[in-house]
Amino acid sequence: MRKRTRNLHITITSFSGSETIVFEASKVICAGFTARNQDLARKHLEELKQLGVPVPSQIPVFYTLPSDILTTDERIHVDKTETSGEVEAVLLFGKDDVYITVGSDHTDRILEQVDIEKAKNNCPKVIAREAWRLSEVKNHVDQLILSSYTSRDESKPYQLGRLADIMDISTLMKLSDAEGYGVVLFSGTIPTVDGRLRYSDYFLMKIVDPLMRRTIMHGYEVQIIHKDIRT
Repeated sequence: MRKRTRNLHITITSFSGSETIVFEASKVICAGFTARNQDLARKHLEELKQLGVPVPSQIPVFYTLPSDILTTDERIHVDKTETSGEVEAVLLFGKDDVYITVGSDHTDRILEQVDIEKAKNNCPKVIAREAWRLSEVKNHVDQLILSSYTSRDESKPYQLGRLADIMDISTLMKLSDAEGYGVVLFSGTIPTVDGRLRYSDYFLMKIVDPLMRRTIMHGYEVQIIHKDIRT
């Protein structure tokens, strides 16, 4: 049986020009608990455990999701208010190259209290329509800046940090066994600025390369689909 894929049009930009490719996503891997300081990650894990949240026995953890959960749309549909995005670096494994972009591991926060993997499966994973070649940033990848916003007002970030806050990209690639054409790897996220989750009907995410002075950004609306519960 032929493997299911999700075809996405992605523009690869560099100072030498740009080209649009059709990327055939075959598998999505979402990494979790990937803080560079794993002692802090384990402390957070213990805090969640004390709250009754089911947590993995080992970290970091990698959740494998189907490719059709991936989208570049500017609107997604969810089935409850209590969902939220989280900005992440995203690696796209092409036929001859690896690309980096920005994405959101949008997650069902109610279901997350019961089953993290199901919570991730219950929401689309959004990525930008633009990407850079990983080879162009690999020597300064830790300097890349991630940020997100829960409105179109970019003066008040919801999340803000650098890739240096997240486990080294090459280590993530090795631990996750992310290789082969069509694999999409979400890096894991950074903390919120005020330490709180925020639900909103809009989410904007950015990745900034301060050395090469360029930015990839993507925003999307969150629309709630109310299920018909007639008997």
